[in-house]
Amino acid sequence: MGKSDAALNYKSMSPDDRRTFDRWLNANAIFGLVFAAVVVAMAVAGSRSVGSRDATMADNRGASDSAAAPARGRQTGMPSSD
Repeated sequence: MGKSDAALNYKSMSPDDRRTFDRWLNANAIFGLVFAAVVVAMAVAGSRSVGSRDATMADNRGASDSAAAPARGRQTGMPSSD
């Protein structure tokens, strides 16, 4: 496989430019690592909260069904003939 243009450009840079490029590259690598760690932490936190939310939703559904059971026979917004 042949050498890329980036490798040839790097070799032709002055030592100061190489040092600047290396610092820039290291800073971007660190930023990418921190960003990836934050994304993974958010995914883990989100996966833990889904289970508890589903359990809460199931509990609330049961309570709302029993509270709405007497009102099911009536239609809302319609005058009653009683």
